[in-house]
Amino acid sequence: IVANGGEATLLRNDSSNAHHWFKVRTRAAAGVEIRLWVGGQRRMRQLGSSPSYYSQHAVGEAHFGLGTQTQIDSLEVVWSQGEHRLYKGLRVDQTLKVEKP
Repeated sequence: IVANGGEATLLRNDSSNAHHWFKVRTRAAAGVEIRLWVGGQRRMRQLGSSPSYYSQHAVGEAHFGLGTQTQIDSLEVVWSQGEHRLYKGLRVDQTLKVEKP
């Protein structure tokens, strides 16, 4: 963290959190919708190219915190022109790179 005119501060999370995660990465970032089904619930992220005020995110990436869930039911990636891909049998704790069909 940097304050204007002040010293930089590094914040680091050293917790021993054993929760699971899943990340989706794509080059076609704008207008992509990612739907993840895990534990019978749907989670959704919409990728765009506009940042938020005082925040930063990786363009073309969607991160999902899965808690204690150990498997993903399915993942659907929908591009702005309506093309889509459906994935099943994915492992947790990984980054999946997807390409537009």
